[in-house]
Amino acid sequence: MATPNPPIKYTLTGKIVDVDNQPISGTTISSILGGNVKSQANGEFNIKGEYPFGEIFKVNISVPEYG
Repeated sequence: MATPNPPIKYTLTGKIVDVDNQPISGTTISSILGGNVKSQANGEFNIKGEYPFGEIFKVNISVPEYG
């Protein structure tokens, strides 16, 4: 019997900016795999989690009241 693949730990790091390259704070970044963070005042974020082997990895970015 085959051993199932263990989940892969991940860290996704980035920076949310507008069209003028200015940071956007308070942006919600969420993974359908369970992670959920808000960007800092400088727009940077760091989201961690576990990726189940074979799943599709999707990230949602939400900026209510922006624009």
